[in-house]
Amino acid sequence: MPNKRKRARIELLDIAKAGTMIVLSASMILGRIAHEGFHPFSLAIISFIGMHTMGIFLLHKPMLQEVLMPFFSSLIPAPQLVVAIVASVAALALSMGLCVVIEHYIPELLGQFPVFPTGLLEARRAANNKKNAS
Repeated sequence: MPNKRKRARIELLDIAKAGTMIVLSASMILGRIAHEGFHPFSLAIISFIGMHTMGIFLLHKPMLQEVLMPFFSSLIPAPQLVVAIVASVAALALSMGLCVVIEHYIPELLGQFPVFPTGLLEARRAANNKKNAS
């Protein structure tokens, strides 16, 4: 029994390494293509996804597992891989939309904290120092 668990862990690590290598290879190829002047997709979308990675990461998995996979499994009579790809794209789109809404109303949930102008902070400090001096 322990040998099976150990083998499963090693296989999991090998799969994780292979997945990482695939993602790195794909990004290197796309970077090379973009460097030569051909942009197969909008850079604004990639920038948006990059700026909202944490929100997408937090939102997509529960949405994917609890809502979209069961919904698309009952809706699309196709192999599970096709359903997973369609549900993943839908989860990404919905997560991006939710990130926009969350960023508008409560940006702190996404790790975005407001930056106060330096003049405002200095004025507050001067006012506090004046109070403390009197």
